[in-house]
This record gives sequence, C-alpha cells and structure tokens, in this order.
Amino acid sequence: MHDIHIHTSLSSCSSTDLSLYVPEIRKHKYAAVGFANHVWDSAVPGASDWYKPQDIAHVLKLREELGRYDFGETKVYLGCEAEYIGGGVVGLDPRNAPLFDYVLVSAHHFHMAGFTRPADLTDLGEVRKLMLERFLEVCDIGFAFGVVHPFLPMGYMDSALEILRGIKDENFRACFRYAAERKKSIEINLSVFRKFTEAELSEYRRMMTIARKCGCRFHIGSDAHTVESFNPEQIISGERFASDCGITLPEDPLA
Repeated sequence: MHDIHIHTSLSSCSSTDLSLYVPEIRKHKYAAVGFANHVWDSAVPGASDWYKPQDIAHVLKLREELGRYDFGETKVYLGCEAEYIGGGVVGLDPRNAPLFDYVLVSAHHFHMAGFTRPADLTDLGEVRKLMLERFLEVCDIGFAFGVVHPFLPMGYMDSALEILRGIKDENFRACFRYAAERKKSIEINLSVFRKFTEAELSEYRRMMTIARKCGCRFHIGSDAHTVESFNPEQIISGERFASDCGITLPEDPLA
C-alpha cells in the first residue's frame, strides 16, 4: 500500500501538520508515502499571487520536519507538485528538480481561471481539446515522474460526465501511448471517489483501462489535504478500482 500525493500545511490549501499524518502511517504500515506540496520555483517567472509564497525554500522545510519522526518501516519520500500552465511553462526550474525525490506535475488545474487556462473558456469541446494538449505537453517535461489527477476536469466538475464522454478512445490511446513511451506514471487519484458519481467513475474506468493497455505505469495519490482524506479505506477503494481496470500496482512506485 502506498500514497505519494499528500499535502501538509506547507501547501496553502492545507492546514494539516505533518505530525497528524505520522500516527496513521505507522498504524497502517504503508509500504511507501510521499509528500508533494505545491511549489512554484522563484527562478521561474509568472507565479500567481497564490503560488508566490510556495517557493522551493518554503516546501523544502519539510525535509527537516520529516527527520523528526519515526515512520517505522515505511519508506518516506519528499516530492513536490509543480504546476503546468501551458506554453512550455512549468513552475519548477529543471536545475532544481533534483532537490526532490520525485516531481509530480498537474496538467488540469483548470479551476485557476486566467492562470492555468483562459478565463473565458466555456465551450466544452475546447476544454477537452486543451486537456488533451496539456496532457501531452506535461509528458514532455523530462523531470516529471508522474501526471497527477489526469483528466479530472477541475473548474468544470458540473460537466465532468459530458467532458469525459466526449473524449474518444482513440484520443486517450494517443495520450497514454505517449505517456508510456516517456515512462510517466499515471495517478489513480483518490479524490475521484469523493467527487465523481458512479457514471463518471465508469468513464474514468474506461480511461484507466486504456492507459493500462497502452503500457502505462501507475501510482496512487490520495491528494490528501486533511487527515480525514488520508485513510486506508480510500486506498483500498483505489486498489479495487485499479484491479477492475486490470492494473497491477507496485508496493513502492518510486523504488
């Protein structure tokens, strides 16, 4: 059992201290956990006001914090979640990527209107087109270990089913073959079990099954911002979902 997409209070969208996760990690004996707070490298121009405080020095404070705790036999990694906003711009300088054990990149944070996507983007066909383009572009980021919450239409969740149904199998195949060629890990993001209806999950299952058939590798990420959203029951749901898609998950995707 693993989870490599966990946020602490060093992410501006979370108020959960690292100390609150430790007892849960020890209790449930995770094989591997990874903390991936949001980051925008000050060496990269263009940060939003929300991102500016979350620079490398800020998120690397976690390394010292991690050293204060005993995680038992669990392998613990320090990663980050970097933002991709299009046009080849990702919020992490490649020279600084080695400061982290791994880098996750978000391609579809479309809730940040005017920053990650055009503020006036309303046509769902254009949303689909942009999602497909951004996924392929993220796969070209050399230091990216994995793509987080792929094709989760943040900012358009009321239209999630329509968006996903409109993406053809052949479009997904083109994306996931590209990801497999570039050895990018595809995230089974546990927030889908909190946000999606069963009909939407069916479409996500179609997508992930295609990704598996294309030869992709996978990891689980709870995307936890609270202890309540970090729990083994959700991991079990993710593992069951993976099994339904024919996906075999590694104990430690970073080993």
